[in-house]
Amino acid sequence: MVSYLIRNKVVAFFLLASFFIPLVIYTFTLAPSITFGDSGELITAAYHLGISHPPGSPFWTVLAKLFTLIPMNSVAWRVNFSSAFFSSISSSLFFVVLLFVT
Repeated sequence: MVSYLIRNKVVAFFLLASFFIPLVIYTFTLAPSITFGDSGELITAAYHLGISHPPGSPFWTVLAKLFTLIPMNSVAWRVNFSSAFFSSISSSLFFVVLLFVT
């Protein structure tokens, strides 16, 4: 029983580490404003809940809109932070998949 609890604490620690370590790294290397390419169009679409070029990415637009409501830095930084946040979640999900595979 004790080894089961210790194992769960270790797994929980590594699960949280697989989220927070990439989040910190992504946040420090975040683009502070609009970059080249479609970023300006996508940030504007997220801020105004508009439609970017086809296919439009409506789910991403709604999720990025939630991050534009955070009262810190510029809107471009907040939308870029949403991408860092979801990338960190994907690394945590990858850790969970590896747990079930092995």
